[in-house]
Amino acid sequence: MLAYELCHGNPPFNGKDQTSKKNNIKKIKYKIPEHFSDDLENFVSSIFVSEEEKRPPMEELLRHPWIQKNVRKYEDELEEDKVTF
Repeated sequence: MLAYELCHGNPPFNGKDQTSKKNNIKKIKYKIPEHFSDDLENFVSSIFVSEEEKRPPMEELLRHPWIQKNVRKYEDELEEDKVTF
């Protein structure tokens, strides 16, 4: 859920009121923003599953292409910004 919110700027589950928000959460009813990449859409969709046993384990999520691509990008940026004394 945090990945969705950080990439979109809003939470995935909306509603007119608290009751409709809760219903959308229970039904896992959300919309994928157009600007989400296919990898991000796949990552989010794999997590937003109501049956816990059908969700991928953390180890698998950490190996997801969207995570791996962005970890490498972040590591490259850190390396470029590395300060030496």
